[in-house]
Amino acid sequence: MEVFFLVAFAVVSFICWKNQQPKEPEKPLVSSHDLAHCYGYIIDLLTETHRTKPDAWWQIRKASPEEGRIVALIQWRELFGDQLGEMERRIILTVDLAPTEDGKTEIYLQWEVHSPMHKGQVEEMIKAVKSAIRQNLSAA
Repeated sequence: MEVFFLVAFAVVSFICWKNQQPKEPEKPLVSSHDLAHCYGYIIDLLTETHRTKPDAWWQIRKASPEEGRIVALIQWRELFGDQLGEMERRIILTVDLAPTEDGKTEIYLQWEVHSPMHKGQVEEMIKAVKSAIRQNLSAA
């Protein structure tokens, strides 16, 4: 019986440790537009999200066109039932833009997700931002 609890504790500890490790960076999206156009579009996309999610919107924490970096944050509270109450969800997005030699732009998206339960809604939001960037910047 004690061995069972020891093994269960080890498994839960490993899963918690694994979830806290930073993820490998995603492959960059490559856009046929220049850096200034991509930068402007991403800023506009993030500032206009209040229309699609009125209770929360992206707050741009750092916008540096010289560095080609945008850091934005979105957070909202959600009710997880009577037993758990309200919990906060938060996504931190870091966008790095880098010009290539052939006039294209590489777009690196790094997501830091803080969501206590049910990350499905968070994943939907991430997918929506990625697809908007892919569609409107012709990024592959």
